Amino acid sequence: FPVTIWGRTVEERAISLDELIEAYDAGQLKEVFGSGTAASVSMIRELGFEDRSMVFDPASFEWAAALRQGLSDIREGRVPDTHGWLMPVL
Repeated sequence: FPVTIWGRTVEERAISLDELIEAYDAGQLKEVFGSGTAASVSMIRELGFEDRSMVFDPASFEWAAALRQGLSDIREGRVPDTHGWLMPVL
């Protein structure tokens, strides 16, 4: 289901390798990153599958960089956690 966060509509769903390759070949796949509690946001420079390589320039990533900064700002208390993501540790 799509949600809007920080002015962007995002959707979490399964995607196939064929879909990734199609989007890359069409010039539509601009940024690739992983996220999680330990990694926060980790930008990906290259995706490879069999004989195929898809190369990206993390320095040009706008959304991933904004997401990383936004999460850091919440985690480090610079902005309020309006999403209820933080859990107090006693």
